[in-house]
Amino acid sequence: MPRTQRSFTFNTLALAVLAASGPGYAATATTPVSCKLISADRLFDGNEVQFNKSVLVVGDKVKAVGDYASLSGQCATRYNLGDATIMPGFIESHAHVTFQNVSKDKILEHGITTVQDTGGPLLPPQGGNGSLRLLSTGRFCKLRAAIR
Repeated sequence: MPRTQRSFTFNTLALAVLAASGPGYAATATTPVSCKLISADRLFDGNEVQFNKSVLVVGDKVKAVGDYASLSGQCATRYNLGDATIMPGFIESHAHVTFQNVSKDKILEHGITTVQDTGGPLLPPQGGNGSLRLLSTGRFCKLRAAIR
């Protein structure tokens, strides 16, 4: 599914949740306009699995991770994923992004947020902050010649 379509579907779901909550719903001044509280049975933080945690996302940034009770008052839009695991972005340590002209958006759609790009031109580090972080190693043959 293209990224824009998935984003549209997620936003449509958020609007449906607000509409279903009825006319009694009112956002307070302290509630961020563009926020999501995502909860799941498990959260993997990159080091260990934690249980019954929630992630508060404001705009496109993770603002806080904690217990549902401590975060629920900060956002009215809530998603309970149930028997799922929330995970950080994956790191791909060997890919040919520039060499094979792979779309960076396609890589992000698969949950990969950092790529070590091999075989293409040597480029300065790029991306991060919501876009694909690309770390270039350059062409192997030039590296091999430099070692000799």
